[in-house]
Parts: sequence; C-alpha cells; structure tokens
Amino acid sequence: MDKAVIGQQNLIDALTPVKETLTVTSHVATMTNPIGALLFVEATVGSVTGPCGIRLSGTVATKQVKFDRTAKTLTFYASDAVTQCYVEYLEGLV
Repeated sequence: MDKAVIGQQNLIDALTPVKETLTVTSHVATMTNPIGALLFVEATVGSVTGPCGIRLSGTVATKQVKFDRTAKTLTFYASDAVTQCYVEYLEGLV
C-alpha cells in the first residue's frame, strides 16, 4: 500500500486484512505485497496441514512458519512438506 494512498483511504479499508492463497516451493512462500502485520497462516496442502505458529526468528518446528518481513517470505518446516498456504495480513507501507 502506497503512503499517498493511505492518506486518501478510509481507515477501516486500510485495516481490512488481505486474504491470499500462496504456492509454497521448497518450503518457502513469497508474499506479493509489503506486510504490515501477519495475522494468520494455515498450511492447506502438505503432509501436515492446519494453522501454523508464527515465528519471527530462530528455527521452525512442525506446524510453525518463520516470517521474514524484509524478504516478504514465509518459511515452513521442511518435513511438513507444505505446498500451499492461506494467509491473512495487513498490508504495510512502502
């Protein structure tokens, strides 16, 4: 979301979560938009599915995902074999 746009936008619209289904390749999904706040991640296809605990650092374990805001990536535990995920987030400013 562009800084100029948010000034013209209704605050409620700016705080409405973006909902996306992402493809996960080699246990990493790349977000398309800058992320202000990651609200929810669910592994939808893989050997382990369901909601994932969100980590900001360290090593992930089963049913966890590491969120890298700068790289806009979600890294899943490799053995969970996640190939698709559903995410909800608030868009960040660029």
